[in-house]
Amino acid sequence: MSASPRMLAGFIQSSLEAIEGMDAALGREVRARLKPETREAIESASAIGLVSVDLDVELTECFFAVAGPARARAALRENLRQSFDRPILKPVLDGAFAIFGRSLVKMIGWAPKVWGLIYRDAGEMVVSEAREGRVRLDLLGIPLVISASPNYLYGSAETFAGFFDVAGVDGSVRLIGPDLEKRSAGFELSWSRRFV
Repeated sequence: MSASPRMLAGFIQSSLEAIEGMDAALGREVRARLKPETREAIESASAIGLVSVDLDVELTECFFAVAGPARARAALRENLRQSFDRPILKPVLDGAFAIFGRSLVKMIGWAPKVWGLIYRDAGEMVVSEAREGRVRLDLLGIPLVISASPNYLYGSAETFAGFFDVAGVDGSVRLIGPDLEKRSAGFELSWSRRFV
């Protein structure tokens, strides 16, 4: 029997804190919509502990319901940009810059490592295509709770778009799928350099 899909509690906690930091009233409303047991599980977990992926999906669904899709997506993109200044992901970004400079292709190539740091027994992320101006990331063997949540997948697409902000480029992310039977989804990232 396989282990249940889990993820770092600190990532969920920082997402909730980011929502509250963006708009305290919105944060209170999102918290109020969470099931009491979900709130308790998020609040009581150690930041480096692992919790069910279901908690993050529920938080995302509540956030989209309260904020609306456009505002939720923009906030998730901003959250990734800010998360590179937080202890969970800052060392990864610093390492990527030290090794690769500002090459977005190479930085995004680290996305599977970031996925592996955050998620456990929740499928894998692979780079299917990588060339200047375009990268395709695929999630394979992901839990049904993720593949069946359009908001979670669109939120993930906006999170990936946060790489553009970090690298200083204009770009877009297109969601491909999901395929519920194969438990997969893809993200095609394309960009061009800003002309200043």
